[in-house]
Amino acid sequence: MNSRSVSRILVSLFAVLVMSVPLAAQATTEQVLEPFQWRNIGPANMGGRIVDIESLDTDFTTVYMATASGGV
Repeated sequence: MNSRSVSRILVSLFAVLVMSVPLAAQATTEQVLEPFQWRNIGPANMGGRIVDIESLDTDFTTVYMATASGGV
């Protein structure tokens, strides 16, 4: 057997092993995130570094922040 044949056999065995794992054994997103609690991780004292925070009404994923140094 050459190395290409061995590689193909190993890949086939790996695929069979992966496909044989039941879906119930895989953790869902809720199970993974369950131990975590929401908490504030921001700075305790902003000190005027952030002047304004605004978001778009049409796209909540877009947020603009104005800083004390003049950057947006």
